[in-house]
Order: sequence, then C-alpha cells, then structure tokens
Amino acid sequence: MPETKADLRPAKLSVSYAKENAPKLVAQGGNAVPAKLQVVDETGKVRALYTVGPLPPGAELSPDKFALELANAPLFPLVPNR
Repeated sequence: MPETKADLRPAKLSVSYAKENAPKLVAQGGNAVPAKLQVVDETGKVRALYTVGPLPPGAELSPDKFALELANAPLFPLVPNR
C-alpha cells in the first residue's frame, strides 16, 4: 500500500470484454485508479459517472463469482443530458 499521496501512480485503464462474463476494468502499470470515472459518448458529453470504492471488509469475491453477479446486473441507459 502506498505510504503517501505522492507515492500514488495512476494505472493505465482499459476495458476487457468476454462473451461469457461482464466487462472488466483492467488496471495496469500503476498502484492507483481514479475515485470517479466519467462515461462519455462519441461527442464527448458526460452521460454517466462511476464511483470507485474499496471492497467491504472481509469480502471474498472470486473473479468467477463477481463476474456472474456483474453479468446479471441491469444495463444503464445513456440518456441525453437535459
């Protein structure tokens, strides 16, 4: 775990898709991710926001169990800003 904020290095983020599982956000080459992620459409307008948080204490999420839970989660429609 990084000691101070100065020790944090942003990871490069990408999305991985698999036919059987839900998409995964993959973090590589760093030790931190943004606390909030914007979802933008092809024009650059913000359509949604993800907020990142730690796993609950004692949580044991295997990749397979978590992927199944995400695969069964509803989709969020990207509606125009009003």
